Amino acid sequence: MDEVKFRELPDQTRNAVRLLGGAALPAHFPPYIGTSSYSVLTKKRMAVILRNYRRALDFFKSIPEGPTVEHFSHGLYIKLGSAQEFDEKTARQAARELSRDLNQRGLPIRHAGSFGFDFAAAEWCQSSISQGYRVRLSVSDLPTSLWDDVLQAVAEWWCRMQQRNAQDQFHPEGVTAIL
Repeated sequence: MDEVKFRELPDQTRNAVRLLGGAALPAHFPPYIGTSSYSVLTKKRMAVILRNYRRALDFFKSIPEGPTVEHFSHGLYIKLGSAQEFDEKTARQAARELSRDLNQRGLPIRHAGSFGFDFAAAEWCQSSISQGYRVRLSVSDLPTSLWDDVLQAVAEWWCRMQQRNAQDQFHPEGVTAIL
Protein backbone atom coordinates (compact mmCIF):
# COMPACT_ATOMS: atom_id res chain seq x y z
CA MET A 1 0.00 0.00 0.00
CA ASP A 2 1.47 3.34 -0.95
CA GLU A 3 2.09 5.98 1.69
CA VAL A 4 -0.76 8.31 0.61
CA LYS A 5 -3.38 5.56 0.81
CA PHE A 6 -2.02 4.46 4.17
CA ARG A 7 -2.42 7.99 5.57
CA GLU A 8 -6.03 8.10 4.27
CA LEU A 9 -6.91 4.78 5.96
CA PRO A 10 -8.26 6.24 9.26
CA ASP A 11 -10.54 8.71 7.44
CA GLN A 12 -11.72 6.10 4.96
CA THR A 13 -12.40 3.61 7.78
CA ARG A 14 -14.38 6.22 9.72
CA ASN A 15 -16.41 7.01 6.58
CA ALA A 16 -17.09 3.33 5.90
CA VAL A 17 -18.39 2.76 9.43
CA ARG A 18 -20.48 5.94 9.32
CA LEU A 19 -21.97 5.18 5.90
CA LEU A 20 -22.43 1.44 6.18
CA GLY A 21 -23.17 1.03 9.87
CA GLY A 22 -22.19 -2.07 11.77
CA ALA A 23 -23.02 -5.66 11.05
CA ALA A 24 -26.22 -6.85 12.69
CA LEU A 25 -25.64 -9.11 15.67
CA PRO A 26 -28.28 -11.26 17.39
CA ALA A 27 -28.24 -8.85 20.35
CA HIS A 28 -29.40 -6.04 18.02
CA PHE A 29 -32.70 -7.75 17.24
CA PRO A 30 -35.73 -7.33 19.47
CA PRO A 31 -36.56 -10.34 21.64
CA TYR A 32 -39.91 -10.74 19.89
CA ILE A 33 -38.53 -11.10 16.33
CA GLY A 34 -40.36 -13.78 14.41
CA THR A 35 -43.52 -13.45 16.51
CA SER A 36 -46.85 -11.88 15.60
CA SER A 37 -45.96 -8.95 17.87
CA TYR A 38 -42.98 -8.17 15.66
CA SER A 39 -45.19 -7.88 12.59
CA VAL A 40 -47.73 -5.66 14.35
CA LEU A 41 -45.08 -3.37 15.83
CA THR A 42 -43.17 -3.15 12.54
CA LYS A 43 -46.34 -2.07 10.72
CA LYS A 44 -46.99 0.59 13.35
CA ARG A 45 -43.41 1.81 13.14
CA MET A 46 -43.56 2.06 9.34
CA ALA A 47 -46.86 3.95 9.59
CA VAL A 48 -45.17 6.53 11.86
CA ILE A 49 -42.24 6.86 9.44
CA LEU A 50 -44.58 7.39 6.48
CA ARG A 51 -46.70 9.91 8.42
CA ASN A 52 -43.56 11.81 9.45
CA TYR A 53 -42.36 11.74 5.83
CA ARG A 54 -45.61 13.31 4.58
CA ARG A 55 -45.41 15.92 7.34
CA ALA A 56 -41.84 16.76 6.31
CA LEU A 57 -42.80 17.21 2.65
CA ASP A 58 -45.79 19.39 3.47
CA PHE A 59 -43.80 21.41 5.98
CA PHE A 60 -40.80 22.17 3.74
CA LYS A 61 -43.01 22.95 0.75
CA SER A 62 -44.93 25.50 2.83
CA ILE A 63 -41.83 27.61 3.58
CA PRO A 64 -41.27 30.24 0.87
CA GLU A 65 -37.57 30.69 1.72
CA GLY A 66 -37.04 27.06 2.68
CA PRO A 67 -35.04 24.37 0.97
CA THR A 68 -35.92 22.86 -2.37
CA VAL A 69 -37.12 19.29 -1.86
CA GLU A 70 -36.58 16.07 -3.79
CA HIS A 71 -38.78 13.29 -2.49
CA PHE A 72 -39.07 9.56 -3.04
CA SER A 73 -42.04 7.23 -3.07
CA HIS A 74 -40.48 4.94 -0.45
CA GLY A 75 -40.88 7.69 2.15
CA LEU A 76 -37.61 7.01 3.96
CA TYR A 77 -35.73 10.20 3.17
CA ILE A 78 -35.92 13.49 1.35
CA LYS A 79 -33.18 15.53 -0.26
CA LEU A 80 -32.87 19.20 0.62
CA GLY A 81 -31.35 21.63 -1.85
CA SER A 82 -30.33 25.24 -1.73
CA ALA A 83 -31.19 28.23 -3.90
CA GLN A 84 -27.55 28.13 -4.98
CA GLU A 85 -26.41 24.70 -6.18
CA PHE A 86 -24.12 22.89 -3.72
CA ASP A 87 -20.90 21.31 -4.79
CA GLU A 88 -19.86 18.10 -3.05
CA LYS A 89 -17.67 19.79 -0.45
CA THR A 90 -20.38 22.29 0.51
CA ALA A 91 -23.02 19.57 0.81
CA ARG A 92 -20.71 17.50 3.03
CA GLN A 93 -20.05 20.49 5.26
CA ALA A 94 -23.72 21.47 5.45
CA ALA A 95 -24.83 17.95 6.45
CA ARG A 96 -22.12 17.72 9.11
CA GLU A 97 -22.84 21.14 10.57
CA LEU A 98 -26.63 20.83 10.40
CA SER A 99 -26.43 17.59 12.36
CA ARG A 100 -23.92 18.97 14.86
CA ASP A 101 -25.80 22.21 15.49
CA LEU A 102 -29.19 20.55 15.98
CA ASN A 103 -27.75 17.75 18.08
CA GLN A 104 -26.14 20.34 20.35
CA ARG A 105 -29.64 21.76 20.85
CA GLY A 106 -30.71 18.33 22.14
CA LEU A 107 -32.53 17.15 19.02
CA PRO A 108 -32.15 13.49 18.00
CA ILE A 109 -30.35 13.98 14.69
CA ARG A 110 -27.00 12.54 13.65
CA HIS A 111 -24.58 12.88 10.79
CA ALA A 112 -24.85 9.39 9.38
CA GLY A 113 -25.30 7.61 6.09
CA SER A 114 -26.73 4.53 7.72
CA PHE A 115 -30.17 5.38 9.05
CA GLY A 116 -31.33 3.96 12.35
CA PHE A 117 -34.87 5.37 12.04
CA ASP A 118 -35.02 5.95 15.80
CA PHE A 119 -33.18 9.21 15.14
CA ALA A 120 -33.08 11.57 12.19
CA ALA A 121 -29.93 11.57 10.09
CA ALA A 122 -28.42 14.02 7.64
CA GLU A 123 -25.85 13.18 5.00
CA TRP A 124 -24.67 14.64 1.72
CA CYS A 125 -25.65 13.04 -1.59
CA GLN A 126 -25.83 13.79 -5.28
CA SER A 127 -29.06 15.22 -6.65
CA SER A 128 -31.29 12.92 -8.68
CA ILE A 129 -32.38 15.87 -10.79
CA SER A 130 -29.30 18.05 -11.32
CA GLN A 131 -25.54 17.69 -11.35
CA GLY A 132 -25.33 19.31 -7.91
CA TYR A 133 -25.43 17.91 -4.41
CA ARG A 134 -28.01 17.90 -1.64
CA VAL A 135 -28.37 17.13 2.03
CA ARG A 136 -30.34 13.93 2.54
CA LEU A 137 -32.55 13.89 5.63
CA SER A 138 -33.76 10.51 6.83
CA VAL A 139 -37.24 10.26 8.21
CA SER A 140 -37.46 8.61 11.59
CA ASP A 141 -40.11 6.99 13.73
CA LEU A 142 -39.80 9.69 16.37
CA PRO A 143 -43.03 10.79 18.06
CA THR A 144 -44.74 13.29 15.79
CA SER A 145 -44.34 16.23 18.18
CA LEU A 146 -40.58 15.60 18.44
CA TRP A 147 -40.30 15.10 14.66
CA ASP A 148 -42.06 18.43 14.19
CA ASP A 149 -39.44 20.04 16.46
CA VAL A 150 -36.68 18.53 14.31
CA LEU A 151 -38.34 19.81 11.12
CA GLN A 152 -38.73 23.32 12.56
CA ALA A 153 -35.09 23.39 13.62
CA VAL A 154 -33.90 22.12 10.22
CA ALA A 155 -35.99 24.77 8.46
CA GLU A 156 -34.65 27.57 10.68
CA TRP A 157 -31.07 26.36 10.18
CA TRP A 158 -31.59 26.05 6.43
CA CYS A 159 -33.17 29.48 6.00
CA ARG A 160 -30.33 31.11 7.92
CA MET A 161 -27.76 29.24 5.84
CA GLN A 162 -29.45 30.39 2.62
CA GLN A 163 -29.64 34.00 3.90
CA ARG A 164 -25.97 33.90 4.69
CA ASN A 165 -25.32 32.41 1.27
CA ALA A 166 -27.13 35.31 -0.41
CA GLN A 167 -25.44 37.97 1.75
CA ASP A 168 -21.90 36.64 1.97
CA GLN A 169 -21.46 34.90 -1.36
CA PHE A 170 -21.34 31.59 0.51
CA HIS A 171 -18.05 29.74 0.13
CA PRO A 172 -17.60 25.97 0.39
CA GLU A 173 -14.96 26.44 3.07
CA GLY A 174 -17.62 26.34 5.69
CA VAL A 175 -21.16 26.73 6.76
CA THR A 176 -20.42 28.23 10.14
CA ALA A 177 -22.64 27.48 13.08
CA ILE A 178 -25.55 29.79 12.43
CA LEU A 179 -28.09 28.94 15.08
